[in-house]
This record gives sequence, structure tokens and C-alpha cells, in this order.
Amino acid sequence: MSNKVFLEWENVNFTWDNLDMLWEDVAILIEVGEVVKRGGGGLASYVRDNPWDITRRELGEEKTKKFIKIFCRVNNLNYEEVVEPKTKVKVTVDQMQKTFNESLKVGVKIDF
Repeated sequence: MSNKVFLEWENVNFTWDNLDMLWEDVAILIEVGEVVKRGGGGLASYVRDNPWDITRRELGEEKTKKFIKIFCRVNNLNYEEVVEPKTKVKVTVDQMQKTFNESLKVGVKIDF
């Protein structure tokens, strides 16, 4: 499993002025999108099974925390880091879709 995601300039359709997050965050969104694709069931399956557990298993703790922070910011949820994460997580497909579609002022296209 590679820790780096390489974006090809011809496939990146946004400008530095429009980017409202770090490139590292964009890369995490792309990596999580790949995790969703590998699962085969799309966002509905990813959300139905605990998405944070899936992401943690596939990408590790650090990237999962960063993705959760992005998810919370996009969905106007307060982010509070806790010692013991909740085992039951209520996440909707709409919230997850919004995270991928609205996390940037311009979109990152991820085909599921």
C-alpha cells in the first residue's frame, strides 16, 4: 500500500486561488474514494458498515482522523477528539456525498 497519491496536472481542474484545503487533504479524499471503490458497494455500503473502521483499516489512524475532520467541517459538525471512539456511528450517504462534492470550492471528481 503506497502512502503517496500522485496527481497528474492534466487531471487537476482547479487553481491554487480556489483551493480551500491542503493538497494533503485532497489526497486523503482521493484515497478514501479509492477505498470506497474497492469495497464494491459504493457509498451506501461504505456508510452502512462503519466508515471510520473501514478507513482506519485501509489507510491507518492518522489519515482516518484527518478524513473525519474534513467530514465534520463540510457537514458543519463539531469535531471533538476522544480517547475511545464510538463504535456505533450514524453517517448518512448524503453527508458522505457532500464531503466529496463540497469539501473544495471546486470539485474533486471521484467515480464510485
